Amino acid sequence: MQRPFKKAIAAAAMLFASSLSAAHADLLNASYINTQPQPFGTLSLTMAKTYGGTKFNRFNIMGLTFCDPDASGCEVYNPVHWGDQPIMAYSTGTGGEGNWTAASPDAVAVVKALKAGGASVYASMVGGNTVPYLNALADDQGTAGAANCAENGPDVTKRACAAFYLTQAFAAYGVDGLDIDIESDWSSPPQYSGAEATAAFEILLSGLTDGGTAEPSFGMSFAPYYDSAADPVSASTTAGACVYKKYGITGYIDARQYYAGGTRGITLDSLYDDVDTLLSTLSGYPCTPEVSLDLATSQFVVGMSPYSVLGFEFPFRGGPNNCQYQYERGYPNCFEEIADMVAGYTSSNGATKPALGIGGSFVWTIQLIDPVYYACAMDVALNHPAKIGDLSKLCGTIAAPTYNDGACSQYPASASKAKNGDKCCAPNQSLTCTGWVPHAVNSSAGLTYYDQCTCDVR
Repeated sequence: MQRPFKKAIAAAAMLFASSLSAAHADLLNASYINTQPQPFGTLSLTMAKTYGGTKFNRFNIMGLTFCDPDASGCEVYNPVHWGDQPIMAYSTGTGGEGNWTAASPDAVAVVKALKAGGASVYASMVGGNTVPYLNALADDQGTAGAANCAENGPDVTKRACAAFYLTQAFAAYGVDGLDIDIESDWSSPPQYSGAEATAAFEILLSGLTDGGTAEPSFGMSFAPYYDSAADPVSASTTAGACVYKKYGITGYIDARQYYAGGTRGITLDSLYDDVDTLLSTLSGYPCTPEVSLDLATSQFVVGMSPYSVLGFEFPFRGGPNNCQYQYERGYPNCFEEIADMVAGYTSSNGATKPALGIGGSFVWTIQLIDPVYYACAMDVALNHPAKIGDLSKLCGTIAAPTYNDGACSQYPASASKAKNGDKCCAPNQSLTCTGWVPHAVNSSAGLTYYDQCTCDVR
């Protein structure tokens, strides 16, 4: 039987409200950043300042992990990593107490720059080494604290200390919340199963809630996946959300990923119907015979990607299924799609579709061609949907890409046959490819195929 909570359930609503910034207390207009702040990753201070000045009100920084407990260099008293590097420095005070501080002032500055406009920053924890680490923890809870979780502390291998290390890291870097992105292991051979990933997820929440007796000290979200098109209510959605339910966490955000307009279809009708069906299913999903999930629609955030990172469509790097190009090239417009899901619309068969009451939207990757335009347009779609038809007045025009190799490698190479993308297609150009260009190429390592592609004026 679940233990009583030390805090009122009303605190959960406050947790959700506090996850939004005071400057942007609107629907979530979030960006998943697929790297870590320098020097741990490739997110530079310059790029962070660019994003911090946009109308995004949430940033999720990817790649936070606990280190592999069986690997060399994994210190059990300092296990939280970004980019395979510890993100905290540990020292012993004069009285023998353990002290944790940020390992990188540079990374602290990057996080601060993202928050300059009032946005919140979440650290997105991926599976990888995290699942083995959490599953290797002792079964008993232990007691969080500097002494108990120090190098020779009695509880360094217990759940309370895992939560303690996260709390120390977030305080050191100014991180506002945790996004749990622990999915099934896709490596070969897999390190762990989907069931083990769910078990690790529960172990972590046990530590963060003191065994189910308190709310976490920071905001929470998670990003479930489709298992398959035939099973849209995936195990990662139901199992993950039910674990939140078990520990009484009601203020989290369910950031559902719909790559490139939706893996269930790219039309507004198919996307709307899928979200509507999923919300209806989850509202009464049985976590146990006695307990239903009752996920609020306001907790559900729809992920729209500027390209398909999984290769569902081509061209997928700066091409027509980029949200910023769709409206001018006759493709489905993700800004209008989100606006219609917020405000309601008339479907293609004439049926009236009511507003879904979703909590917002997020975009995957930092390499948006024009993040200022995208964030503005999505803010209009979410919070001022009646004005969606006047984007050019409200948000200006899309700027031509100006990035060099570091970011432009994520877009199609130019007519100069640059394999690493030292030039991008401009907004008035289209990508033309000859020969066989595989749909599934989705990393800069595969850009050699773009020798067969050119940027041509439309």
